[in-house]
Amino acid sequence: MEGTYIVKLEELPEKDPYICKLIYYPDGDLNICLDRLKKLEDIGITALILEGDVFVDKYYVLGKGTNSIVIKVFHSNEMKVIKLLRSDASRNTLENEASILKYINSSEEDRKFHLVPKIYDYHDWYLLLEYIDGIPINDYLSYELYESNLNDVKSLIYKLLLKCHLLDLLHVDHGELSNPYRHILITEPLDPVIIDFESASRVRKVKNLTSILQFLLISSTASGYIRELLNINLEPIFSILKRYKRNPSHELFTEIIKLLGLSDIHEL
Repeated sequence: MEGTYIVKLEELPEKDPYICKLIYYPDGDLNICLDRLKKLEDIGITALILEGDVFVDKYYVLGKGTNSIVIKVFHSNEMKVIKLLRSDASRNTLENEASILKYINSSEEDRKFHLVPKIYDYHDWYLLLEYIDGIPINDYLSYELYESNLNDVKSLIYKLLLKCHLLDLLHVDHGELSNPYRHILITEPLDPVIIDFESASRVRKVKNLTSILQFLLISSTASGYIRELLNINLEPIFSILKRYKRNPSHELFTEIIKLLGLSDIHEL
């Protein structure tokens, strides 16, 4: 991550055309940019905080996907995140993601376990979200995992599996957890938060737990290390996972946790 640039919304975008490319990426149309900036100012955003790991023309941002750009902002005396629909997005609105996040936020499960970021405001072209200060799960699996003690690793895996299981019970399928590198952030103290619900659905069959387990135990760069660390026998785990996939239940989740040797971490 390179240097941080703070851009106050009261400053004219003509002074820096690259700002308009961020606000309405990649088109950068000045009129649409001005309309968007006015709306962002109206909802209480006072500044863009341009930093992150993704470089866009001149500045760094938190994220850039095929449908949106994610920028840290200053809002109501707090750091938050604005997710902006791209001009060339394959979808016309972010309202599906907004609806799903609102539904999850309203649940007792999210209030207790912080499954996903809070959503504060939304329009068809933006989401104003809680800023999650964490590292992508890929970075954790590539570096920090090998320096963590066994109990910390077990605790993190348990929390991640529990949160995916709770999403299953809420009948929300994330849709991209088989390759979750950009969709899970690990915060301190080793607490995973699931983000990016653009492809999520409350209609299709849920497979959050099955997807993340297959990733952790089979397809991630650290799968071999995790299996060895936890002394895992895959056959009985995936046998129960097949039953869970047909009918997700807390009883089957508990059986999976026991087979993974994680039941000593927390009482279920």
